[in-house]
Amino acid sequence: MLIGVGAQKAGTSWLFRHLAGDPDVYASPIKELHFFDAWLGPRRLAVFDRRYREKAAQMRRPLPRLAAPRMSRAVIERAEMSEDRAAYLSYFASRVHRERFLLEVTPGYSLLNERGWSQARRFLEEAGLAVRPVFLMRDPVDRHFSALRMEQRKGRIADAGAAFRSSLGWRAHRAHGRYDRALTELWSAFGKDHVAVGFYEHIFATPERHLRALTDSLGLPWREPDMTQRVNASAAPSTLSAADRAAGVEAFRKVYDFVNARFGAEKPASWSA
Repeated sequence: MLIGVGAQKAGTSWLFRHLAGDPDVYASPIKELHFFDAWLGPRRLAVFDRRYREKAAQMRRPLPRLAAPRMSRAVIERAEMSEDRAAYLSYFASRVHRERFLLEVTPGYSLLNERGWSQARRFLEEAGLAVRPVFLMRDPVDRHFSALRMEQRKGRIADAGAAFRSSLGWRAHRAHGRYDRALTELWSAFGKDHVAVGFYEHIFATPERHLRALTDSLGLPWREPDMTQRVNASAAPSTLSAADRAAGVEAFRKVYDFVNARFGAEKPASWSA
């Protein structure tokens, strides 16, 4: 069971699409199932169970469906997981054929603590599944700004650049960039050797080396990636001022210090600190 844990806006959608192209991988029709975070994460994330129940209710109505039957079925089955946790297992079991790997990617899982991950691990291993979490990191300031620009595209904020300084105080928004917390909790639950970690910058700059290392660690054969297609990328480039970047570095100082201490020279040289 390959579980993409995050980080949000660190190439997880691209990686999901790449791994899903392997004939030995069965990828969830819904990329972000939000199963474990709604069940075992912070209480506020239980909202995902409600959202899927609402979507499923719409799809059950005798109206013209906007979603394909395959996706409608997946959404309805996801809604059932909020009442029956075993439905997560049957969701995959009913679809898989001869594939050796199952895949889902939900960046919200990076918010789980060690207790939540240990419970998720027991749940999956008792069903006979070996579990491999996958975590990608990106320069924390760049990741944070990219997430803001996503919020702007969705119409939730007016201007990502203008909101950058104030957003450094948005606890829920910053939480996705706390790689120090996410990896500490994952390592506590699985052990360092069992968590596959990669850097966004390395994977896109030198995939033949760094993407290969990641897929090798998962036991997957090398496949040439399509580097021409970015998923959920911003429509136009945007930059931060030097002052804003410096403020961002200070806001994520603990993260930079953690990555420098744990990964040293493996960290991309392009990072802000």
